Amino acid sequence: AEPLPGTSLVGAWSEAGVSRPVIAEVTRAKNIPSHYPTARGNMFTLLDDRWQLIQNGDDSLELYDYRADSLQDDNLAKSDSAAALLAALRQRLQDLLRQPR
Repeated sequence: AEPLPGTSLVGAWSEAGVSRPVIAEVTRAKNIPSHYPTARGNMFTLLDDRWQLIQNGDDSLELYDYRADSLQDDNLAKSDSAAALLAALRQRLQDLLRQPR
């Protein structure tokens, strides 16, 4: 069997959680129902040791504390108390996306 293409994510986590930020991108899909998230454009996510930031294809944001909310029921992106964290994570995502891959 051939190995999967791309870089392994094994080094990105430890038993304590994610040891360094992980980013992922899902490319915009064509000819799919409009309610699918990727119908609106490319999606990006940043995952660190506690937080998951999702930037949807329409640039809307979702923020989850995945340790406390693993089912992603409570989107903190609309919470005033999370505004500074949201801005910092969004900047971190943009900085990581600009780095050569």
